[in-house]
Amino acid sequence: MENREKSQSEAITNNNINRETIGNSHNDAKLYASENNATKETPKEVLFFIHGVGGSLDVWKSQLDYFSGLGYEVISPDLIGHGMSCAPDQPRAYHFQEILADIEVIFDTYCKEKNIVVGHSYGCAFATVLARRRTRRVSKLVLVSGGGPVPLAPQAGIFSLPLCMLYCIRPCIMCTFRRSAFYSGSGKREENKQTAFDVPAYVLSYIMNGQWWLDGDELFHSWINVPTLLIWGRHDKFVGLQEEEDMLKVVYGSRLEIIETAGHMVMMEAPSEFNHILYHFIIDSPLPAQTTQDKSAVNSNSETSVGHPSNQNTKDKVAEWATPRGNKTKHNMGSRVSMGSVLSYKSTKSSKSMPQGVLSHHSKKS
Repeated sequence: MENREKSQSEAITNNNINRETIGNSHNDAKLYASENNATKETPKEVLFFIHGVGGSLDVWKSQLDYFSGLGYEVISPDLIGHGMSCAPDQPRAYHFQEILADIEVIFDTYCKEKNIVVGHSYGCAFATVLARRRTRRVSKLVLVSGGGPVPLAPQAGIFSLPLCMLYCIRPCIMCTFRRSAFYSGSGKREENKQTAFDVPAYVLSYIMNGQWWLDGDELFHSWINVPTLLIWGRHDKFVGLQEEEDMLKVVYGSRLEIIETAGHMVMMEAPSEFNHILYHFIIDSPLPAQTTQDKSAVNSNSETSVGHPSNQNTKDKVAEWATPRGNKTKHNMGSRVSMGSVLSYKSTKSSKSMPQGVLSHHSKKS
């Protein structure tokens, strides 16, 4: 078994991303923390990026480079067993609550007055809990390919097999994930896909069987009270549009951005579009309005549009985060296409949701 434990004073470089160590009771987590020499022009927000199962902070490389280049302080950890963090052979260490404790330590260590938490897939669950527990510190929330507002619990399947069998079929699991997680039209190279899913078989088993989060129902999500952005790739084979629409309805004032040229790993497949959307969300600026030709394209797909332009109530609503600072003029922010490859929908829910059939459906997030 590969020894992943490193000295706490050691800085690790992998794929040009420098890592440092923050320790707690059981996990010496590796993370990326950008240096930020504050000036009057320096952005005040700290950005936290949380990856999902099988990945590492390297999946956020384009975002770390882009936003640190703009002067933002950015923090991104390798979850336990992932990237360059330690990988103990202890199932309990990979339980949802244990990983959450690691993330809370990191957040409390690096957070400042304004903090924006970005989660991908399984990382969305941790981002959501931070938004609920650290209400005075989390100013905005971004959920990428996160799925619907459902509790998590392990299910019988391939990850319940004995570890010896899982070791044997690990190459098949890795190959299947990489083929399914990326849209074939995105043009990502194989070496880039490697960073998206690369963990030992025992880590994969422990973390999939540690996904116990029974609190994550509609009621829990309906009490999110910070501006929330949902980002989803049109060709995502793990998370469906209906799941994202369910989340959109539950989280009041949320907005869904659909990137047409990406799958599950949307931040890797369409980094320019992703960074553009995230940046405008951070600075409370609307994305460019769609053209007349773009509107026709959206109208022709009205059966899947949550905030369709034909719905005048939705059309006239403006996301709170989409109003530029100091500008109280309303903008028409109904469904639109920006940059020719992004669809945007606004939540129309006017009251908090009550759970329907709590625990009647469990969803695995990768």
